[in-house]
Amino acid sequence: MDASHYEYSGYSIGLPEENRFVLADNKNGLLHLFKGKVKDSQVFQCVVVNGKCVFDVCGSCLVYRQADNSWESTRITPVKLSGKAGLLNKLLSDLSATTFDSLGLFAEVSQLKLKKLFNDPNLRQDDHNLTRYRDVVSKMFNTKRPDSAHMVAIDLNTLKPLFRFVLPDGCSKLSLSPFDAQLVTASERGDTLSLWDFTCYQNCLMLMNRFERGKTSSVIYQICWLPNDRGIIALSLPNGSIHYFGNDTTEKGSEDVWCLSSFGAQSIATGPADYSILLARKNNSIMLIDLKDISNVWSLCIPENVSLNGLNVSSSGSKTSNKPTINLAVNIEVETYKAFPALYTNPGMHFARINANQWDTIKDLSRFGDCLGVKTKEVVIAGGIKTIQTAEEDAKEDAKEDAKEDAKEPINEEPTDQTKNIQ
Repeated sequence: MDASHYEYSGYSIGLPEENRFVLADNKNGLLHLFKGKVKDSQVFQCVVVNGKCVFDVCGSCLVYRQADNSWESTRITPVKLSGKAGLLNKLLSDLSATTFDSLGLFAEVSQLKLKKLFNDPNLRQDDHNLTRYRDVVSKMFNTKRPDSAHMVAIDLNTLKPLFRFVLPDGCSKLSLSPFDAQLVTASERGDTLSLWDFTCYQNCLMLMNRFERGKTSSVIYQICWLPNDRGIIALSLPNGSIHYFGNDTTEKGSEDVWCLSSFGAQSIATGPADYSILLARKNNSIMLIDLKDISNVWSLCIPENVSLNGLNVSSSGSKTSNKPTINLAVNIEVETYKAFPALYTNPGMHFARINANQWDTIKDLSRFGDCLGVKTKEVVIAGGIKTIQTAEEDAKEDAKEDAKEDAKEPINEEPTDQTKNIQ
């Protein structure tokens, strides 16, 4: 399951925040929302696929596959395709040759021809075949598939719907990104995964990418996100196969797709490095895999039985040495850094050194160092300040100001009426 999901006795628990959680009844398909109280504050009817409720919660957003018509009045958010190269080819490749032949056939059959066919006076109205033909044509022109999934997103603060959309291929698993306004949905058969962006959900949803897991059906048990949405990892059962889909367009070769088939994985999580994952396998072992070169960094076998052989479990006894302990913090070298390191790491900031003869060309720009309170030559000026002073000159001026304050005589104030009465 995801990092914020837990399984126990047929129930799934989603923990978006500390003061509330979502309890999913996988048997009855009910999502119970609790907000710091014993009694649930809201119940949602959810579709159960592969024995699990199809839902995910992150922050204040709950997305689930609705099983009733409670949000039927909410308009369906339109879907648009991103400008990503190859996305349209992926969608067209899913259509078979038979589908294209059917589209060409129905393109030649107009609505006027159908009306003339069924309203022909020579055609018997009581003919049983007439009704059968009408049913066939209506089913062929009906674009709504029986396995279509109606997805809805709920704001847990207001309990109002944010957006609603329909997935023609159904949905057996979904996962919200913990880093951005994105989500991944798996088809009913578990053969494809779709990446959606709902940043502008008031207007439309954006289909960012589409990944193909395989031609055969499978159960997507867990979806894991790499930091900053740079990749998606899917765990499918029952063989524990791992599928990696790269989504980082800034690095060459990061959009590779690979699979560890029948690997026996039971759970996955992101590793300590940016491109690494942790796997819990069936043989009671934990493995760390580097996603860049698909190499096994290390593997740890967990013993089934606890053994205390070789360990002294008795009391530690008295202190055997009176020597003072070593303070390791003394040996730590204190390094100095440039002022305001966030400005140096910000890609929108550019720093450069200027010479005195170049000052006239930039003196009309804004004073960059004023807001920082720094007037040293080390501060690089994006706009420039009128005068550049060293730290020693600043110290001298501060000393002069302090001397002037000390030289001032105290002001003799006349006693007030209250002080006279006290005297």
